[in-house]
Amino acid sequence: MPESPRPILLVDVDGVLALFNLGAEPPAGVWHLIEGFPYYLATETATLLHEAAEHFELVWCTGWEDRANDHLPRLLGVPGPLPVVYFDRNPGRGNAHWKLKAIDAFSAGRPVAWIDDALNDECHRWAAARMAAGVPTLLVETEPHTGFTAAHLVQLIDFAGQATSPA
Repeated sequence: MPESPRPILLVDVDGVLALFNLGAEPPAGVWHLIEGFPYYLATETATLLHEAAEHFELVWCTGWEDRANDHLPRLLGVPGPLPVVYFDRNPGRGNAHWKLKAIDAFSAGRPVAWIDDALNDECHRWAAARMAAGVPTLLVETEPHTGFTAAHLVQLIDFAGQATSPA
């Protein structure tokens, strides 16, 4: 039996890689001017994404869409270009989280982990429904002032091992 494909890791940018609401002692990082806006990119992020790429298919899942590939691989030294989830710009009031419809279509029943700083109850219901249907799903919520951390990576690697191991 062929080995299962690696699970997808959906990677948000703002609040995950590009930090904001920084406290008095932010993680090590560098300010970059991107399309006229200042972004604080944590130094540790590149290492974490490289390690995650050993276990996951990395996918940009951000309002930046293609612009993530235009800037982040160069600035962070991360793998790229990466596949991109594209979003409906007018999801309507009935869509509790503006990313879910596109994520559901993109992931198409594959095991998926999603790292984002803005996960809501609808995201958790979506993940629970996928899990109930036997599709491994993990939500990893970051704090926008610290973003993606080594502790998150440990959680993701553990999930990837479980998601790809035979039942």
